[in-house]
Amino acid sequence: MKMEIVIWIVGVVILTALSALGWLAVWPVVIIVVPSLVFALGCAMAFIMGGRSEHRINLYRFLCSVLIALIGLTQFPLRLGFLASKKSLSLLARDVTAGKPQLFPARAGLYVIRSADVNDDGSVCLWTDTNPHRRIGFVCGDKVDFRDLWSVQNLDCVWWYVVFD
Repeated sequence: MKMEIVIWIVGVVILTALSALGWLAVWPVVIIVVPSLVFALGCAMAFIMGGRSEHRINLYRFLCSVLIALIGLTQFPLRLGFLASKKSLSLLARDVTAGKPQLFPARAGLYVIRSADVNDDGSVCLWTDTNPHRRIGFVCGDKVDFRDLWSVQNLDCVWWYVVFD
């Protein structure tokens, strides 16, 4: 029973870390693969450790399902990671807007910003991934123009987590 709990806690930590870093918003398949692996490992450990009880396995299945639904629907780890990093991101965005030279990559809270730019509409983009085929990062601005957008997550009144294709 104790090993089941440890496996479940490790699974929760992995999902929370992936979502806080924004990976679940970018790669939705991760939201299926990681919990499935955690669930399978937990069920296997429950079986090996003598926990052949259907009741315990069903409880574990229910808890994993609730966790998957909460993370998928609310993205609360990403939002908590953003809240923890908001001050650093805002300071970096202000410096970029002011034209102060920046050395990249730069750490802003939990995130590593690889590049930054100011759009024509005045919004500031802090990119966490600068792949030429897909740009991922945070956009700050009152009037943000989203074109060629693959995914967007509104974090508060002026901050967005975006994936451009």
